[in-house]
Amino acid sequence: MTCLMLRALVTSAVFSVSAAAFAQGQESMPVSDYLKQAAEKGASRWSDTKMPVKIYIKDGKGVAGYRPSFREDLEAALKQWSTATGDRIRFQSVSPDKADMTISWTDDRKELMASNEGGHTEVMPDEKGIVQVTMKLLTTELDGSVMPDAYATHLMLHEIGHALGILGHSPSPADIMYYMIKPGDTNAKLSAADVATILKLYSPAGDSVVNKPIDLEQIEHAGDSSSPLMQAIRLNDEAALLLQKNQYAPALHKLEEAHTIAPSNSLITKNLGALYANLGNIGGMMGKLPDAEKYYKKAIALLEQSPNNQTLTIVLKNYATILRANGRLPEAVQVEAKIKNLK
Repeated sequence: MTCLMLRALVTSAVFSVSAAAFAQGQESMPVSDYLKQAAEKGASRWSDTKMPVKIYIKDGKGVAGYRPSFREDLEAALKQWSTATGDRIRFQSVSPDKADMTISWTDDRKELMASNEGGHTEVMPDEKGIVQVTMKLLTTELDGSVMPDAYATHLMLHEIGHALGILGHSPSPADIMYYMIKPGDTNAKLSAADVATILKLYSPAGDSVVNKPIDLEQIEHAGDSSSPLMQAIRLNDEAALLLQKNQYAPALHKLEEAHTIAPSNSLITKNLGALYANLGNIGGMMGKLPDAEKYYKKAIALLEQSPNNQTLTIVLKNYATILRANGRLPEAVQVEAKIKNLK
């Protein structure tokens, strides 16, 4: 099991937690929660203002090993966590552009953080709590064979636990949030300790771990270095550190390389789009209008892939301003029409 941090370049950090293989244990006796252990390197949670959590589940059609029952298993797993909190945590299906949590399927282990994983979850928090989650779930066993429903449900339950803010793991193999699998087990239910932990995280008693600084150095370099996604994550992290020193050129080079390696990673795409937008702003403020236009166009192309209408609207407005300053009124009008369509 790996637990990685992917830095966001503008306002927050992104923490990735992976479900390679983790325990499916026997029925456990009621026990106390394990929040202290699971939050050793930090924790987060969705705020009440984000409820219900807006979720988009991508269609798995065309992905090897995928079957319609996987979506049913996923919806049942979401319901288990919701029920565990007395419906304090709720989920609402929405369109992709409105989703705070996006879940997709893959049969390609190269898309995961390590070759021995069954999925991974990227969690982006800010000072108010979790704001975005991206989750990928494997559709076959690690050897390519058919994945049983019980195993798939366990995998989903584990990843949802991370998506709800349990960034670490339980020390007990009886819990869904344990870090390794026990061959032959078919547990597909939350344990009493899982329930106690999520209840504590979302109660005033969880304030201390949510407000605790997250140990980034321990989180970010624990993965499989052979994974292309891991290479992209490290490049992204290095870019973030360079930006803290205002070294824009080398940061841009690293982030563009990260995007080339992992073009389907929505968070890296958004980070690069945000950096392009910032470079466009800098060009505009310095009166270098051709540079500003170049970077705004690149930013728009990326931000339109994973739309955040508020951010995209700002960039489009800035781009339209540049076009008008260059006397290109018809093009500016076209861009402004895009803004109206976003609302």
